[in-house]
Amino acid sequence: MTLTLFLVIACLRSGNAQDSPCDVARLPYSIRQNLEKNFSGWRVYVLTDLSKEYVEMWLKAHPRECPGIAAAYSRSEHTISYAILLIPVHGSGYKLVVFDNPESSKIHVTLLQKTNKSTPTPSVIYKVPPGRYSDPERAHRKNIRTEGFVMEQLEVGSILYYWDINRYRALITSN
Repeated sequence: MTLTLFLVIACLRSGNAQDSPCDVARLPYSIRQNLEKNFSGWRVYVLTDLSKEYVEMWLKAHPRECPGIAAAYSRSEHTISYAILLIPVHGSGYKLVVFDNPESSKIHVTLLQKTNKSTPTPSVIYKVPPGRYSDPERAHRKNIRTEGFVMEQLEVGSILYYWDINRYRALITSN
């Protein structure tokens, strides 16, 4: 695992961005343009923002994925949406933003979550498959028909964001 960690970090720091799952250039043009225009003081959360222990945890669970970018068929089975975890260039906090319909002229941007405060452990995002999900007490259960996005504050808890009846909804899935 240490060799894998070394190789991933070396690749990210070598400037070979096209090999990185966090390379913003891999995003659709409309998203890149929107990020430049509307989020100029923010950047995508990348693997090197995690401490060594969290990099190992992330790579074990999500090899070849970026902790700040998740692509999923969340609104429909035909169009990919992108959830992007942004952190400020200077300061603390984050924004979780979803870009829907990035390949069309009608891109839709939704701010799902934001804070200006620092958190004791880092947050990451990833996609999850359709299926049945519930809160920790199993009081609320939801069967989601399309893929969803999970925002997880490592070692603290996670929230599932899913599309339902014309908007994103949230379900706390662990705490």
